[in-house]
Amino acid sequence: MKREKIIASAMSVAMLMSLFPNLSYASEVKGQAERYYGINRYLTSVEISKKGFEKSRVAIVASGDDYADALCAAPLAKKFDAPILLVSKNEIKKEVLDEIKRLGVEEVYIVGGSGAVSDAVKTKI
Repeated sequence: MKREKIIASAMSVAMLMSLFPNLSYASEVKGQAERYYGINRYLTSVEISKKGFEKSRVAIVASGDDYADALCAAPLAKKFDAPILLVSKNEIKKEVLDEIKRLGVEEVYIVGGSGAVSDAVKTKI
């Protein structure tokens, strides 16, 4: 009986979390109250980039459809002191392209294969 309650509780939490997939927030680690956010995870990545980078020779592009590629991109972003910008598999938001231009990016690292970021998106970048 206890096991069934735990499973039911876990499923309830998972269902509630899936109701709000487009709300994404990030705040500074230093404890400041300022939050950086967009209307979805893709635009949130742009806002974080705007706040953290005036210019960047390198940008890291990863799929925002799932977190694994972006998470794995963190050490690469640290190495190059570069922002991580999110794209969906078959679409790159205009705002992401605009941010790449604003930063003056010369080199883009795309994390994940064509199953994560399509060749069409690579071509647009």
